[in-house]
Amino acid sequence: MRLRHHTFFCVDELNEQIGSLLDAYNDKVIKRLGKSRKELFFELDKPMLHPLRANNYIYREFKCSTVGIDYHVELEGSGYSVPYKYLGSKVDISYSDNAVLISLDGEIIAHHPKLHQRYHDSTLVEHMPPNHQYQYEKWNPKRILTWANSMGVHTTALMESIMEKRSHPTRGYKSCIAILSFSKTYGSDALEMTAKVALKIKSHKVASIESMLKTKSYLQYQEADYANNSCMNEHDNIRGSDYYAQ
Repeated sequence: MRLRHHTFFCVDELNEQIGSLLDAYNDKVIKRLGKSRKELFFELDKPMLHPLRANNYIYREFKCSTVGIDYHVELEGSGYSVPYKYLGSKVDISYSDNAVLISLDGEIIAHHPKLHQRYHDSTLVEHMPPNHQYQYEKWNPKRILTWANSMGVHTTALMESIMEKRSHPTRGYKSCIAILSFSKTYGSDALEMTAKVALKIKSHKVASIESMLKTKSYLQYQEADYANNSCMNEHDNIRGSDYYAQ
C-alpha cells in the first residue's frame, strides 16, 4: 500500500497509516545487503544498547559564585551555606528544581535542597564557625551598629531590623554594609532620611534604598510628613478653612 496518492487531513491520521506499514517495511530485504532492517537491528544495534536509566534525566543549570563574608552563596535571591573555611573562594554551583550542589575544584563541599521562595536561606549548622567568628573578616553586629549610629537613630534601627529578619544576624551583614556604604556617595544625612522612610514602608532591599537615594524620593515623604504635622498647622498666621466659610 502506497500513501503518495492519499490525502490526509490531520497528522494523527497519517501516523496511523504509516504505523500499519512499518512491519512490512522493516521486514523487507535490502537488495545490496541481503538482509532486512529488522535483522540488521538485532545483529548490530541491539547488542550495543544499554538498559534505560532507573530515573528520569534531571535538568541542571550551572553558575559560578564567590562565597560571601557570611559563608553563603547567593542563588536566585536565596542563600546557601558552605563550610566557613571557604570564605572568599570562587565555587561552582550546579542546581536543579530539587537540589543545589556547591563544589570547589571538582569536589562537592555543600549540598542543599533547592529553595523556591526568594530571600530565604538554607544554613547548615556544621557550616557555621564557632561563635560566628570569621577567619578572614572582623564584621559583627556591634561594629555595624556603631557605624550606623554615627549617621542617626533611623539608620541604626534599620540595620537592627535587617539583621533580625534574617536566619542569623550574619546573613544581614552583606546588606547592612552595602547600605551603610551609600553614605560615602550620598552623604550621611541623606541615608538617615532614607532609613526613616525605609522603616516606615518596611523596605529592607538594598536596591530599593539605593533607588530612593539616587532619585531623592525620600524627600517626598519628608514633605508629606511636614504637611501633615499638626504642630505646624496650629499657628496664629494660619486661618484654616473655617475662615473662608464665613
